[in-house]
Amino acid sequence: MSKLVYPKDSLYSYNKTTIDHIDECLERAVKKCNFDVPSEFKYANYLSGLSNTILGLKDKNNAIVDEIQFTDKYYSDLSNELTKRIKNVTIQKIIKRDRMII
Repeated sequence: MSKLVYPKDSLYSYNKTTIDHIDECLERAVKKCNFDVPSEFKYANYLSGLSNTILGLKDKNNAIVDEIQFTDKYYSDLSNELTKRIKNVTIQKIIKRDRMII
């Protein structure tokens, strides 16, 4: 079994810079999506709907952030519960005895 190494602060804190950068880039892309495209251009419909597509990506990014925060809370709760349980475990002292022959 592999050992799980979880970031000390949280997954969200560990990835916050990247998450913020993605959000800023998508926001800039939406602002730059106002094109004056002739209607006979082959991809005019695609370009006119591009800002909605990018907004959809922003929604997906927000959903990923929500999942990361849910995972952080779940991991924190699990860690606290396991720590509480381990404190209740009684440890038996091992006594060395002579070997018994039957």
